[in-house]
Order: sequence, then C-alpha cells, then structure tokens
Amino acid sequence: MANNYHGKTILAELFDNETIANTDSDAAVFVGNETNGSLWVEIYCGDTQIDVGDTDALEFYIQTGDDDTLADCEAPLSKANAGGQVNATGTFIHEETTEIAADAATYGVLMTATTNGFSFTKGDLIAEIGIPQTMMRLCGHTYVQLKMILTGTVPGTIDAFIVSRV
Repeated sequence: MANNYHGKTILAELFDNETIANTDSDAAVFVGNETNGSLWVEIYCGDTQIDVGDTDALEFYIQTGDDDTLADCEAPLSKANAGGQVNATGTFIHEETTEIAADAATYGVLMTATTNGFSFTKGDLIAEIGIPQTMMRLCGHTYVQLKMILTGTVPGTIDAFIVSRV
C-alpha cells in the first residue's frame, strides 16, 4: 500500500528517521526489474537537522540484487548488451576480488562541505537517485537497497523512500 509523505506517493521505505552513519538500509526492497524508468529513491532530512562540516563528506548509493538478502546486493553492472543489441541478455560481473569490491555501489550522490559547511532542515529534499531499469533487467536484479557512507561526523537523521513517477 502506498503512503503519502512529503507530498509523494511512497512505494517502499528504505530509512525512517535513521541516524546518519556508515550503514545500509535495513532491508532490500522488491521493485521488479521492469521499472520503466519511473522508480526513484528520494532522500530527505529527517526530524534532526543535518550539519555537514568543512571536513565531512556524506554519500548515498543504491545497490541491487536478485533476492532480499542484503549481502546479495551489489552495483548493477553488466557486461552484456554491447552496442545496444536488441533483446540481449545480461551477466552480472561481480567477482569478489577481481572486478568489483564486495560492497560496490552505483548511481550515487556525494556531498562534501566547503569551508563553511552546509545544513539541511527537517523535510528538505537532499537527493534523488534513479533506479536503473535496463541494468536491473540485464543483471536479473529485482531488489534495491540504499547505502549511506559517512566521512567525519555528520549529526542528523534521514528519511529515504522509493517513489514512482509517471
């Protein structure tokens, strides 16, 4: 069932007033692999203001997988469909030590502070990340999770949702 929050129709929740830290969302959320390019992850400031200081960095990435096991979620990368071949199938190229790091992520947002830093207050939209339809189909992925990476100390909380756009 979809909920309305921040004026959007929410299909799934990834973070709910989560304290900023080096963490992944609590669950991988099923979105299917034929998203028609209409699914997005939206990240908002939660109940507590976010202050990014001049030596801090905050990153958000999505990871995808073929089941809801968080350890299964990786960056949606494919070595198939070279040259845009019609009806080509994909192969997920994750190999633990040779091609992609174990916690590889993609389609992310990196925020680093300048000398004065910056802040977000409750309800501010921080970032939007599109869920890649073609890559998910080629890799056979149907689940998405959000990864948060912190450098330094950034107080605050976030809300993150999967929303649909027509």
